[in-house]
Amino acid sequence: MESDIALPKATIKQLIQKSISPIYKSSASGITDIIADLSHDFIAIISEKSFEECQNNGKKTIIPEHVISAMTHLNFAMDSNEITTFLEELEKLKALKPKEQLKLKKHGVSEDQLLEEQEKLFASANEFNLNIEKKEILEEDKEDYD
Repeated sequence: MESDIALPKATIKQLIQKSISPIYKSSASGITDIIADLSHDFIAIISEKSFEECQNNGKKTIIPEHVISAMTHLNFAMDSNEITTFLEELEKLKALKPKEQLKLKKHGVSEDQLLEEQEKLFASANEFNLNIEKKEILEEDKEDYD
């Protein structure tokens, strides 16, 4: 691999062990490096094609649709269907995730109460710091008289 960026070999090895038959559990030690190199190249190719799709659409940020389009253009249509299904499931999960405001309502604390509590905490922290500074000054003065 020419780049310093690499996929974690421990993760790749774990994936290999999970995906191959128990009969072939003992794989050659170099297989992890080969799969890491191939995976890196695959990601680089998909990323480059996704970037091209992004630019062709006049966008600055690659979005999942650019990746799916890139995979389709690279003849990975079956994989792009799986990605589309995964993204749909992810969106459903995001919709179920409680929003921050719902969390606040659930706990029975208003935003104003939280801000008030935060102000009190800041004030007590400032007072604590002032007391420490006063003690340090008193100790320095005491040392000057000793």
